[in-house]
This record gives sequence, structure tokens and C-alpha cells, in this order.
Amino acid sequence: MKERRQFERDLDRLENLVKQTDNTTKQQKRRIERKRKAEEEEQTAQETVGVVTKPKNIGRFKYAQRKVDY
Repeated sequence: MKERRQFERDLDRLENLVKQTDNTTKQQKRRIERKRKAEEEEQTAQETVGVVTKPKNIGRFKYAQRKVDY
């Protein structure tokens, strides 16, 4: 009887762990997708306007490209 109850508890925990891992993977996918969309928007803005709004890190310094007027 005792072993059976312990086994049932373990099964309940297993279901919860599976649900929890599914939720975390979904959250990670959403986060990655949001980051990718933001990068694409930034890239298109850079192509249209010609100014880099978010500076890149080069070493410990940030480098921001300036718009060149011709």
C-alpha cells in the first residue's frame, strides 16, 4: 500500500514537471521570437533612415554609427 501511494505521488509530480518544462520552453520560444522581431525592425529602420539607433558593443565601449551627409 505504501509503495503504491508513493508511486502515485511520483506520477503526479511527473505530470507537473512535464507541464512546467512545456511552459518554460514556450516562454523561451516567445522571448526568442520577440527578440528576433525587434532586431528585424531595427535592421529595417537602419536601412531606411541610415542611422543606427542602438549602438553595438565593441569590447567594453559602445560604437554608434553616424549618418553621413553627402
